[in-house]
Amino acid sequence: MIRIFLLMIFFFQLAFGFTQSKKASNLLNEYTSVALKSKKGLETPIIKWTKDTLTYNIEGQLTFLNSKKWIKFIDELSLITNITFIESDEADITIFIGTMNEYFEWLGESMPSYASSFNNWGRRRWNSNYELFHSSYCLTPQIKIANYGSYQLKRWFLISLGLNGTNPNNVSVLHNSFTQSNYYLSKRDKQCLRLHYHPFIKPGMKMAELKDVINSSIDLDALAKDKL
Repeated sequence: MIRIFLLMIFFFQLAFGFTQSKKASNLLNEYTSVALKSKKGLETPIIKWTKDTLTYNIEGQLTFLNSKKWIKFIDELSLITNITFIESDEADITIFIGTMNEYFEWLGESMPSYASSFNNWGRRRWNSNYELFHSSYCLTPQIKIANYGSYQLKRWFLISLGLNGTNPNNVSVLHNSFTQSNYYLSKRDKQCLRLHYHPFIKPGMKMAELKDVINSSIDLDALAKDKL
C-alpha cells in the first residue's frame, strides 16, 4: 500500500511538477529578484557563464580581504557552482583596485563625469545568447571600512557571475546597501547561486519560462533545506 502511495506521488510530480513549501516559495522569490532585472519595462533575462573553468585576475593591491579568506571565498564559489576558478593574467573576470580614472583608462573608455563620485563600478559583456564572456569591476582606495570593502568585493563577484538584481533580504550580499551583517555569503546567497548554475537554468530565460522550468523540473524544497 505504501509503495502504491509513493508511486502516486512520483507520477503526480512528473505530471504537475514539485509542490512547494513556504521556504521553497521564499527561495524562488529571492532568486528571481537577484537573477532577473527589469528597468523601464525592459526585462534583462538570465545571463550566466557556460564554461566549466573561469579565470580571474586582481589588478592592484587587494586590501579588503586577506589572501586566506579570499581563497576560502573562491573555493566556496567553486563548490556551489561546479566551476573551477583559476587566477591568471588572461582573465575572464578582472577585479580592479584603483581610482575610477585608472579603471576607465584600463577599459579604454571615457569616464562619465558622474562616475568620479562612485567608489565601485562594473562592466559585464555577453553574447547574443546571453552567455557571459567577460566581466570586470573596480573598487577604489576611497573604501576605508574593511567590512564594506569585503561586501563590495563579494557582491560584485556574484554580479560578475550573472546575478542581475538585488535581494530585499538585508543579510544578503546582494542587498542594495551595506548593513554590517551582509559582508559574507548568506545561506540564501549560496542557494540562489547554486540555483542559477543548475543545468536546467539556461541563458536567455525570462521570468515566465524560468518559473515554469523551476516549478516543473527542480526540487526547490530540497535546495531550500540544503545547508551548504
